[in-house]
Amino acid sequence: LGPDISKVVDGKELYGMDTHRAKEHGRPEQQLDGSAYWISDSLFFAMVEATETSLLMAMYPELVQMENLPSDTAQWPLGVGGKDPRIYASPEVGFKAINSQKERMSKILRKALSEL
Repeated sequence: LGPDISKVVDGKELYGMDTHRAKEHGRPEQQLDGSAYWISDSLFFAMVEATETSLLMAMYPELVQMENLPSDTAQWPLGVGGKDPRIYASPEVGFKAINSQKERMSKILRKALSEL
């Protein structure tokens, strides 16, 4: 079960298997080792809109073949959702998203480690 459910227990956010059917299986609701990572829908969609082409441009630019998209921005590229990558995608946007997530995860991990 993925992190599609969340619940606050004793002031801690639990996701997916941390809480799902715990009592049925005779275990407490608690953060499990290897617990799933969860982000809000709005952050996920913002990342996807910035995320896919720009992230690849930042990490694996050799995989991005913008020349395969129609050069006419009035013609919408097949299979593209969100913002038009011909206008909005760039390595800088990708690095911004990566750095934002690194900072966010660093805070989460530091907090979790301090609670051990």
